[in-house]
Amino acid sequence: MNFLAPFVLKLLPQSVIERGVVDFPDNSTVAVHLDKVEAVHDALRYIEVLAFRFDETAVIVGFFMCPS
Repeated sequence: MNFLAPFVLKLLPQSVIERGVVDFPDNSTVAVHLDKVEAVHDALRYIEVLAFRFDETAVIVGFFMCPS
């Protein structure tokens, strides 16, 4: 069982859990399936994620806009 799962599940709305947006593939990983978030799904066709990092209050995502 993933040790992060109980903590993360308490933070998320039930609708996110039911749609399978968050997954816990092993004891040290939380996978967020952004393609299952409708507002993000279309944007993923136009960007390439280069990096991400965490600060005290957010996840910072660096990305490249793919040519259309």
